[in-house]
Amino acid sequence: MKYIPHTGEEIEEMLKSIGAESVDSLFSDIPRDKIISSLNLPPGISEQEVIRKLTSLAEKNKVSHETPGFLGAGAYRHFVPSVVDAVLSRSEFYSAYTPYQAEASQGILQSIFEYQTLICKLTGMDASNASHYDGATACAEAGIMAVNATRKKEILYSGALHPEYVRVLKTYFRDGKEVKLREIPLKDGITSVFDLEKMIGKDTAGIIIQNPNCLGFIEQAVKIGGIIKKAKTKALYIIAVTEPHSLGLLKTPGDCGADIAVGEGASLGMPVSFGGPYLGFMAVKNKYLRKMPGRLVGQTIDADGKTAYCLTLQTREQHIRREKAVSNICTNQALCALAATVYLSYVGKEGFKEIAMRNLEKSHYLIHRIVELPGFEMYQESPFFNECAIKCPGGAEKVERYLRKKGITPGFCAGRWKEEWKDVMIFCATEVNTKKEIDDMIGCLEVYYREEVGVV
Repeated sequence: MKYIPHTGEEIEEMLKSIGAESVDSLFSDIPRDKIISSLNLPPGISEQEVIRKLTSLAEKNKVSHETPGFLGAGAYRHFVPSVVDAVLSRSEFYSAYTPYQAEASQGILQSIFEYQTLICKLTGMDASNASHYDGATACAEAGIMAVNATRKKEILYSGALHPEYVRVLKTYFRDGKEVKLREIPLKDGITSVFDLEKMIGKDTAGIIIQNPNCLGFIEQAVKIGGIIKKAKTKALYIIAVTEPHSLGLLKTPGDCGADIAVGEGASLGMPVSFGGPYLGFMAVKNKYLRKMPGRLVGQTIDADGKTAYCLTLQTREQHIRREKAVSNICTNQALCALAATVYLSYVGKEGFKEIAMRNLEKSHYLIHRIVELPGFEMYQESPFFNECAIKCPGGAEKVERYLRKKGITPGFCAGRWKEEWKDVMIFCATEVNTKKEIDDMIGCLEVYYREEVGVV
């Protein structure tokens, strides 16, 4: 198939209609040295040849399930039951127009309502919106929510908040020009409660703490809970960033006293892919419901007394005047939200707890095997979930290169986030990692130490 451009006659007719002399005159405001006169493209080829070429390029990619992998750092491999794709691929969901509108079908609206209900149960909160782009933007939107509600201009965030979330926060707040962003120091790999208490001031709009944090360590919920109770007297927001599967075992953000819970929901029924799609979730306590960005689906009764669903509290610019919108950059990840809904409904409450326990067991077996090796040690001796930061002999990047040569996807080199973590690799294991995979990698690390560092 070839692209057929406008004919010369059509172009002349359009130019005459708008009063332009030529097509080039439409670009007169662009400096001539910035305009590309031609593209260095190869000659056209047939559809069959295109497919063959693209297939050969695609075969160079390594899909996550094809190799043993221990990479986490915000994107986690989990088993996705077949029922998830079976429901998602139905035409009424998969090909439906993005359901922003009030006239969206009852089926779409109900699926979003069920998603909101499940997110509330998962986080221990009262109300959930119908999703964000991803966890990072959900976190930033929560920060904006805190600033707008309190009219204060300072956000405190844990030094163990995912660095990519921090970068998005700084982008939203123009790198501290509009709102001051202050990092809470770490102690033993977790947020320093001592420093946090000292840093809270009259200008603090919100506190952002991630649990488990970006190093995999579990924060001290009890001690932080005490700080939260004291902080409540200063009228600020507590924003909890969380990993969904950890909530199968850990206290929920609601139980810990958080006002807003946000996080990345891609691990709920979505495979790790090449950069997405992701699913940002946000849930709040009831008293903050009307300050939440995005849109919500509500349940009501129609004129015939039957259960009905409708979009409500539509605080985004597509629904109301821009200057009155709570947020101008949030969207409804409806298909991803549906995947999370099907996944959570299918595995159920007890099944979800079992998956969380298997993640805990697999990751602890992995880390305990690693730290038995000479030269490898935990970054800090702290409880962890799913993943853990490990100091590597010879440096994390050297370990990464070695494992990749052996056909193993290694953990994440934390030095890419912070220079002080250059010797640290974050190893992750979930229920999809087998004992053999873990044992084989341990064997590779033993050889690595003998060949690259020293003698066992």
